[in-house]
Amino acid sequence: MATETEHDKPEITVRVAGVARGNPGLAGAGIEILTTPRAAPEKIAKYLGSATALEAQLQALRLALQYVRPLAPAPLHLVLANETAARQLSGQQPARHPEVVDALAELQEMLAAFDEVRLSHGQPDELAEVGRLANLAIDTRLRPLPAYDRPLPR
Repeated sequence: MATETEHDKPEITVRVAGVARGNPGLAGAGIEILTTPRAAPEKIAKYLGSATALEAQLQALRLALQYVRPLAPAPLHLVLANETAARQLSGQQPARHPEVVDALAELQEMLAAFDEVRLSHGQPDELAEVGRLANLAIDTRLRPLPAYDRPLPR
């Protein structure tokens, strides 16, 4: 029976954007999960309520990690839209607010399930879709989509 080598393990790439319209303001999460280079990405848009941009990013990341947890212990590459969140999660910048410190500790615990975690602050072109999804979540909350399960008028 062949064993899996480090090179055979597919890396999971997760792009995450937490958007807030105001400080705090209406917030949404946009997530894109790529499990193999050729597979279509899984896309998630979720309304988060009221939050600051940093809180929205941390909530969006928590949601993303809940989705990919069953794929652990595969290597994980996280691409975050919020540079402060990326720097704090990687330990390059200390967090001061107690709620942010608690959220970062919870995220670190969730990340421990993965073999290897690479973390980066994404470029605008690679984050465009997750930004669109996060804003779509807010827009849909503000103006709900019509119900399509009703019969069409005659």
